[in-house]
Amino acid sequence: MSVMRAICFAAILTLGFAPIANAQSKALAETQYREWIEEETWPQARARGVSRDTFERALGNARLNWDLPDLVPPGSKAAPPRRNFQAEFRSPARYFRHAASDASVGRSLAQRHAALLARLE
Repeated sequence: MSVMRAICFAAILTLGFAPIANAQSKALAETQYREWIEEETWPQARARGVSRDTFERALGNARLNWDLPDLVPPGSKAAPPRRNFQAEFRSPARYFRHAASDASVGRSLAQRHAALLARLE
């Protein structure tokens, strides 16, 4: 993995550990995020041989994305999770009702392809 990719990957993974937990406003959180980039991430990148120019190209414009649907801004409570109504998250009995109740499907297919199945066996 290239050093640049490692820096970006580390930044993404550690966003949750950035020192913004006690921030009371978005502006303060943004300031603390930039400080974290400079005080924590840049020294680690420099120690691994990343030039300042490369670092700035990778993270110079990095900002917190306040539009993320699951982002809980500092000082606020998380919204309760919404129910998911995808069929995959419901009872499989309703999802597969027709196929599960028609036991004759397998028998009819076996009868229809009996000659082929006998040759294969």
